Amino acid sequence: MASQAPRRTGLALDLPEEELAGFWGYQRVPAGAVTSIAHANTAGVRRASAPIVVLAEDHCFPESGWAEALIAAHQGPRAVVGPVMQNANPRTSISWCDFVINCGPWMNPVAAGEAAFLPGHNCSYKKSVLLDYGERLEQLMEAEMLLHLDLCGHGHRLYVEPAARVSHTNFALASSWFPTQFYVGRMFGALRAVP
Repeated sequence: MASQAPRRTGLALDLPEEELAGFWGYQRVPAGAVTSIAHANTAGVRRASAPIVVLAEDHCFPESGWAEALIAAHQGPRAVVGPVMQNANPRTSISWCDFVINCGPWMNPVAAGEAAFLPGHNCSYKKSVLLDYGERLEQLMEAEMLLHLDLCGHGHRLYVEPAARVSHTNFALASSWFPTQFYVGRMFGALRAVP
């Protein structure tokens, strides 16, 4: 498909064409005022044209074969498929602390299998399962762990696919990492308290 011109949908992006040449297609999704990552991700999920959607962070880099491995794993009865994680910036102890806290359960090597939750912001989902949440989806996507736990509670399967590998860039300085951990912890606690 790389030889075909990109398919464009929606408004034009303010990016040079050469920056988009490697993509099969793209679309810009108007989301209004973006108040959170969950707001933007939910708007993207609702507009996605494929039956499988992937959330990916701009500081997380997939290895070759990542997309193919996620798609193949979705052929089974799985609502969510997540990758195996690697530390992209392993030179500081803060980076390792951040990585282990956020990605430890999926740190390479990990065996394939079902999981209770997967690495948030880096998973693939069956779009239909997400859309079943209706208006609740955005609230649950504020902390994907809560979404994953809810999915499991409703009988859905989550799966770790070791052939899908990504390298995650972590906080490397204590001066930025400690405040972030504090505020993320407070936010997560508040989200868990919401019924």
